[in-house]
Amino acid sequence: MLKLSIYIFIIIFPFFSLLKKQVVYTIGRKKIKRRKVYWVFVAAILSLISISTKTYTDIDIYTNIFDWTNAGTTNFDNIGWALLCRIFYYLGFNYRGMIPFVISFSVWLISRACKRIDIQEEKILSLMLLFPGMMNIIQLKYFLAMSIIIYSITYLQKPDGRSYVFKYVLGIVVATLIHSASIFCIIFLLAIAFEKINTSKTIYYMLASLIVIIVSLKFIPIIASKFLRAEVVSRYFTGAVEISSLNWIVEISISWGLMILVAWLNIKASGIAIKNPIKFKSEGQLFVSRSFTIICLVGVALPLLLYDQNFHRFVEIEYLIGYMIVMYCEDNGNFGNRISKSILAVLLFVSIAYSMRYFVTLDRIFPLFSWDGIVSLRR
Repeated sequence: MLKLSIYIFIIIFPFFSLLKKQVVYTIGRKKIKRRKVYWVFVAAILSLISISTKTYTDIDIYTNIFDWTNAGTTNFDNIGWALLCRIFYYLGFNYRGMIPFVISFSVWLISRACKRIDIQEEKILSLMLLFPGMMNIIQLKYFLAMSIIIYSITYLQKPDGRSYVFKYVLGIVVATLIHSASIFCIIFLLAIAFEKINTSKTIYYMLASLIVIIVSLKFIPIIASKFLRAEVVSRYFTGAVEISSLNWIVEISISWGLMILVAWLNIKASGIAIKNPIKFKSEGQLFVSRSFTIICLVGVALPLLLYDQNFHRFVEIEYLIGYMIVMYCEDNGNFGNRISKSILAVLLFVSIAYSMRYFVTLDRIFPLFSWDGIVSLRR
């Protein structure tokens, strides 16, 4: 299929050995760096896949939300997403017309986040297409919120002074106005407290925290009711996962652990020292330390899967931050030999493949690669 072939090509494009030079395009007399335009290709392929597929998972739900919001229905969705729906409605677009703009802005935000910490954004976006790329199309509202979170996290990965806390919290507030679950990411502020702890101890502390949370699960709905709307609490914190879903929860937990293992081994193999630093020698050490803590903190959401399966979405944030750690180690690390680097690359591939296995099912993804013609983008 043509769409699938283009999608695969865009994934492997940044890894072509012949394309290591930064400049590959010339527009008039102006040279354009590959990393500055790659996000456009990613946004374009994701948008094309969506607007050329008539029916796929969740598209009817999002279309109904768009229509109901603009028909005057109140309190149906988050105020931020409802506002976006109204803006595009008054601009003359339907929900399908809104999709390319949201996708492009989300991909651009992730690209800018990589640029802020000087990581090869084209490789991060390529890995994103592997996972959770297809989920980003299906869960568009969460994709937008997630991209805001990823960009906001960069304020925790750089020593910008006390103002970074305010900027991060502001970003989480904006993301929460788009998708309520984003409020969970306020917990990533704990990365500041963990910055003087080495990676091994961080893992131990997180495992201990998981045990505490599991024991205290019955209090979670009470705590959630203090911060979220009643309908959100009712939707996500009053149910119980069926016994048949427990295997799936175990798989999610394994996937979370796999990315932690990938990141930890990359940090160890790269020789980037972040063990108990009183003062970091470089911004890179701070980035690695806090980023690793953040992907560990995602594990706090795992016990919440016993209430609702939608909490698996935080693993998508973990993987994007994990990709950043891997790419940073590749660029700045001192790997001993090609064998160790190859082993880590294989482990990363296995981790991504395992995540795709339970997140992305063929009956949800296959329709996205069919060609149904460009649907109408105007109402």
